[in-house]
This record gives sequence, structure tokens and C-alpha cells, in this order.
Amino acid sequence: GLLLKALDGPGGPRSDVVVALIGDHGWSLGEGNEFCKMTNTEVGTRIPFIIRALGIQFEAGRTVHQLVEVIDLYRTLADLSGVGLTSVEPGVDGVSLAPYLLAPDAEKVPPLRAAARSQFPRWSRAPLRSTNGFEPFKLSHGPAATADVALLPCAATPTCATRRRIFRSTTGQIARMCPGNILT
Repeated sequence: GLLLKALDGPGGPRSDVVVALIGDHGWSLGEGNEFCKMTNTEVGTRIPFIIRALGIQFEAGRTVHQLVEVIDLYRTLADLSGVGLTSVEPGVDGVSLAPYLLAPDAEKVPPLRAAARSQFPRWSRAPLRSTNGFEPFKLSHGPAATADVALLPCAATPTCATRRRIFRSTTGQIARMCPGNILT
């Protein structure tokens, strides 16, 4: 509140300012036997991400229960500022979060992503055969999301079609995770 009040102009609240507050999730400190920043679990990836557009009315304190990424900030700021970007602007990734902020019921806005992914392999001090595995987590299994559901006895390993659908829905790119790279 104090920061936003400090941005007020001489005539009162300004309508030409968008404020974004983004924090870091910090280091894992032993959760799930993980240390540092080398995990894709919920505790290792969730960050504070707060947006306030002065002059645009939307419900204060709204929480979006969808997968969003910091890469969405640029398109969101452009959208809230009235800068027109085409849906496929060369060199600009991300999706505008404005529909979630402006819709009367954000839960009815279609999800942006089916899954989150990391572009970096899992770090290892010792040589491993492969550190580029597939780690699906189900948030419905608990807020910590520490159980890789592919390792649960009742779970089948995701098929190439499932992997292809998840990665296409998150980035529009084709993931090369299946034998023979047959992903069309």
C-alpha cells in the first residue's frame, strides 16, 4: 500500500502505472532430500508473483490457481499497458495473464498450460546415464507435490503421446523425449 501511494501523482492515483512484484523461491533446505536449486517440485518452483495495474479495476487479492510463469510478465505488462502484441510476436515468449486478472470469475478462464517444464537437466555431482528424465507430479496428491507419480506402484509411465501433449501445451515446441524422435 505505501509503495502504491508513493506512486500517486499530484491529482491522486495514477492510471498509467503497472507494478509487478516477483520473488525468488529460495533454496531447497532438505525438503524431499533436495538441497540447492535443482528440483522441479512445487516447493522448488513456486514464487510470489503479484501484479497491480493502477487505473484498471480488478478484484484485489485475487489468486490465480493456474500454472503461470515469469516469462508471462512481458506479455501481461504489454496487454495491461495497451501495447498491442500479436499472438505470435517474433522473439516474445509467454502468454498474457490479463484475462485472469480482468475476468469476473478467473476460474472459468481456460488454463494456459497443462504442465510446467524445465529446460535444464537435473544436476548431478556424479556421472549418470541420463538426467533428462520425466518427473510428473500431481498437485492433487498434496500441496508439497513431492511424489513423482511415475514412481508410484499404481502409476504407468507416461506414454510418448502424453509427453507430446504436455510439452506442446506448455511451449508449442516438440519435446524430443521418445525413442527415435518420432514426435509428429
